[in-house]
Amino acid sequence: MNKKLFLGLLLISILSMNSFLIFLNKPTQTNSLLTTGPKDTLTPSTINVINSGNLLIPDYDFTNHTISWNLTDDSPFDYRGLYSFTNDPMGTTPDSWNIYEPNDTSLRVIDSVDDHHKVTELVCESADWQATWMWNEFIQQTTGNIELWVYIVEIEPHYGGASDSTHFFIGLMNSSESGPLFSSTTWGVMLGFEADGNKINYNVGSASLTTIGTWTPNTWQHYRIAFNTVTDTFDVYQDGVKIGDQCGFRYAQQAINRAYIGYGWAQSTSVDCEVYVDAIDYSWDLDYYLNRNMDYDPIGDTTLYSIFENGTQKTPWTPW
Repeated sequence: MNKKLFLGLLLISILSMNSFLIFLNKPTQTNSLLTTGPKDTLTPSTINVINSGNLLIPDYDFTNHTISWNLTDDSPFDYRGLYSFTNDPMGTTPDSWNIYEPNDTSLRVIDSVDDHHKVTELVCESADWQATWMWNEFIQQTTGNIELWVYIVEIEPHYGGASDSTHFFIGLMNSSESGPLFSSTTWGVMLGFEADGNKINYNVGSASLTTIGTWTPNTWQHYRIAFNTVTDTFDVYQDGVKIGDQCGFRYAQQAINRAYIGYGWAQSTSVDCEVYVDAIDYSWDLDYYLNRNMDYDPIGDTTLYSIFENGTQKTPWTPW
């Protein structure tokens, strides 16, 4: 036999034998990656993926779908400000503030109201007209802003006379008196929140009240008062909208050195009042910026997630 022919047949035989051995060693097919139902776990895998019934896309649905994750921060929040009460222990009086807290009243830092964490409550449940208020002092200012959040549940006098009128006040004054009572002539800004018609008022001297707006019960509302002792006037903003323009001081002042927050103007035999304040801020604080106390920080680990399919929420919010 020709030598070349013999070597060719030998090579063909070797290749045929290798192909046969490879076929014999082929692994058998496994069904370990096949699912038998819509809720089966896909295994084996380093990540277990479970099909959720409310996220199942039917085989016959050829529409393109987008599944996304949304993150949010759960309330309540710590609103920023010079006096945010964030570090004040619950049940104590607000740090850096003087208080007047007679019988049947309460002025204390509490845990939260709605989405605001660490707020100060001012509550009166008095049978003999007792009220509570808070005030603090600062270097005299001729112009500036005071901002704060206010949440009014009720300002309800039980009338002892036809002329009774209970108000919750935000006031700015120029006084050297030690308190808790202050002469009326020391008041510059005197902004009152009245029970009757939920009115927001101010007055000049002993003149009748001027109404500039209304307040909403059981709602956090943001107030900014911009004062000017050169013109003896102030502007009022509620939730960023100006409601009072060039309102007159009660009495002319050369400067302002005190803030007052609390109740007054009543001769009622008894009152029921419940108001909360948060994130009091002054424009002369070095870190101040306009409406700083509208910004907030989440408390603790409050991040939540939810799955959305084509913009529709499919799973409840869950801690991350």
